[in-house]
Amino acid sequence: MFEIDSTRQVARFCDRDVFLNQEELSVLQYLTLTKGHIYTYRDLIDLFYLNHLPEDHARKLVRGRMYYLQTKLNRDSKHTEIITCVRGVGYRLSIPMCKAGCPASEHSDGHTDDKAHTDATD
Repeated sequence: MFEIDSTRQVARFCDRDVFLNQEELSVLQYLTLTKGHIYTYRDLIDLFYLNHLPEDHARKLVRGRMYYLQTKLNRDSKHTEIITCVRGVGYRLSIPMCKAGCPASEHSDGHTDDKAHTDATD
């Protein structure tokens, strides 16, 4: 249901492809290293190569870039947030939860009903 194609620079989930630039691809791959792990602002500042800037300015840039990526991933989506902000700490990848209206043929668990579900066994 959620996968990243690094060759094509695409994130695919349920019903659509989202094309990513190299930086967005790197961030998304980084966030997928450990499901649910919270990556701190410091981690992301290092990832974006912003450590030469003052901490408060670097955090603002990270927030801006992450907000743009969140918006891009969630645009016209039938899913909950893909990337969630942990206020004051950082960000984590939240594996998308499918909502009603997704084509059943695209679900990894093969369900056929319209109810919301997760990839975990219902």
